[in-house]
Order: sequence, then structure tokens, then C-alpha cells
Amino acid sequence: TAIEQSIEGIKQTVGVIQENVEGNTQSISTLQQTANGIEADVTALDRKFNEDLQAKELRDNISKSLLSLQSIIGLFSADMNSYMEDNRLSDVEKEEIAGYIDGVESARLELNIHLDTIISALRANGQIDQANTLTTRKELLNTSINNLKTNITNACVDDMFTNAEMTAIISYFANINSKITETKNLVDEYI
Repeated sequence: TAIEQSIEGIKQTVGVIQENVEGNTQSISTLQQTANGIEADVTALDRKFNEDLQAKELRDNISKSLLSLQSIIGLFSADMNSYMEDNRLSDVEKEEIAGYIDGVESARLELNIHLDTIISALRANGQIDQANTLTTRKELLNTSINNLKTNITNACVDDMFTNAEMTAIISYFANINSKITETKNLVDEYI
């Protein structure tokens, strides 16, 4: 509440700022009393400062998660190409692959947390179709990642890559990159 009174004592202004539970609406009520009369005015301002901050934070978290996943997939893909050149895996290469698989899994889980947050928000806002679409997109991305990990793990068992395994691995990397881009575009649209 702000109270202003002029020096002459003939004008008085009272301002009241009220916010609703979400902090999205700000109402300002003013009462002006002058020698000529009393004037009351109520003004409502729609400010979405909390919502915008939450959306920005969520967008930033999603972007970081997607970038993290895409970065590790890119590095993993480049190194896998060099591992597959001679069709044989050394113990060092196997350890590096295991490290990449752990990194991909960690990035996938982090991304899923943020995607689940958006899906929950969409459902809470009654946007069921969008929530279902994003859930499907998330599942497709997770399936692509799991297929890549399974295929690489199976190829590592005998320390060799067959032509079919190399083709599948390259295809899975491309598929994951495609799914990441599709997911990012959908999330940008929904946020």
C-alpha cells in the first residue's frame, strides 16, 4: 500500500497492489480525494512474470539437456566411426564405448525429467493432445537411444563389427539426431 498526501491536504492517493496465488495478476486500486470530489479507480495489469520465469527456466533446462545429449551423441558417433574402421575393438576402445554409453544414458535420463515436467504441465492445462504427442516423441527418442546402446553392446561382445552392425549403428546415430531435432522443435512450440 502506498499513501500519498499533498502538502495542502486536499489530495490523497491510496494504491493497493494485490497478486493472486500464481502471481500473474496485479491489481492497482487508487483513491484520489481532492477539493472538487472523490475519484476511485481500479486498474488490473496482467503480468506473467512468474510464468515467464518458469517457462524460461524450463526452456533453458530443456535446451541444455538436448544440447548435452546431442553433444555426447556427436562425439560418440565420431569415435565409433574410427573404432569401426579396422573392424576390431581394443580393450581401450571398449572402455571408451562403455563410458559413452553411460554418458548417453545419463543425458537421456536428465532430458526425460525435463520432458516429464512439460508433459505434466500440458496435462494440468488441459492440453492432453499436446501431452500425448510429446510423450510419444519422448518414447521414440528413448527407443532410438536404447536400440543404439543394445546394438553397440552386442557388437562389442565378439570385438568385431559386421557390415550389418556398422550400417545399423550409423543408422541409429542418424535416427537419434533426427529424434532430438523433432523433440526440440515440438518443445519450443509447446513452451
